[in-house]
Amino acid sequence: MYLITGAAGSETFTPIPGTTTFRPAPLDAFVNPIVVAVPGVAAGTTGVRVQMRVWAFGGTWEAATVRGESNIITLGALGGIPAQGPPLVPPNLDGLESFGIPEPSTLTLGLLGAAALLFRRRK
Repeated sequence: MYLITGAAGSETFTPIPGTTTFRPAPLDAFVNPIVVAVPGVAAGTTGVRVQMRVWAFGGTWEAATVRGESNIITLGALGGIPAQGPPLVPPNLDGLESFGIPEPSTLTLGLLGAAALLFRRRK
């Protein structure tokens, strides 16, 4: 997850510590749930904007060759232990929409097909 700060058009995306992986088949379209602390944001804060980003073949989002990102969602009150009052439950990711990430084999087959078409046109 990435914390989004700043105005539209000049947003800053800051990684939220804590990573997860996709679940095993047949639930492989879902991630394993985890609870994370959002640095610099107090428990109970509302209106926090986040985005889920996934990638492969690179150590970071910027370096990855295969990437996918969700829509930006605005969270309700963040969970945690506020300075006063009872502990708060983590918010649901209401509004999170699914997104596709091309599988490496799909990319490879697509490139081979494109190369075959180009080779055929040259003859």
